[in-house]
Amino acid sequence: MPTTEYIQIAGKSNIYIGFPADSYAALVKVGEQTSDTQLAVQHVKHKVPGDRHGGPEGPPIEEQILGMVITGELNLSRWDQEVRRKIERFNAMATDGAIAQSEIGSLLLRDRSFRILIDPTKTNAIALSEADAGAAEDDDYFVRNFVCCTIDTPIACGQGTKFSSLRFSFTAHRAPEGHPLAPEDPNDGLIWNRDRTGIPA
Repeated sequence: MPTTEYIQIAGKSNIYIGFPADSYAALVKVGEQTSDTQLAVQHVKHKVPGDRHGGPEGPPIEEQILGMVITGELNLSRWDQEVRRKIERFNAMATDGAIAQSEIGSLLLRDRSFRILIDPTKTNAIALSEADAGAAEDDDYFVRNFVCCTIDTPIACGQGTKFSSLRFSFTAHRAPEGHPLAPEDPNDGLIWNRDRTGIPA
């Protein structure tokens, strides 16, 4: 029996951010995304050389997976300037044009990372896969809660004009041991889930 292709109905997504001061429990709204938000999964691999293929100069005899990061680029059509400023001053360079001695050597993932939640305002009726064990029936397929992110400086494009936007990129990492949102068992590495707790009422 033929299946009907799913057609996604366009709708905005709200972008929320959490800071480690309260263990990421409370989220603040950064803004609303436009349609060109991008997410990309990057696998970190190591190529294993072998004598049968000429050693290090030849093709690998095997590849090992070492980890995974997700890179994202958000383009916001509306945003909160106060939250933007808080992001810029939190990670590093809290003083414009300077980097303090205390900031050098900071552990960005454990101590200075962000939580980023992409929360669609329209429900997407795509069934979750069996691999999503424990997912609630009302979980939205496109909800992404990245628990440990580093952010590049937000860039305002066309600020003060009718079509201004705020663009920033981020990298989502596996939450390291000692991170408030890391799983109790370090073997259960976590990069993202669909947790929407902390959204302001």
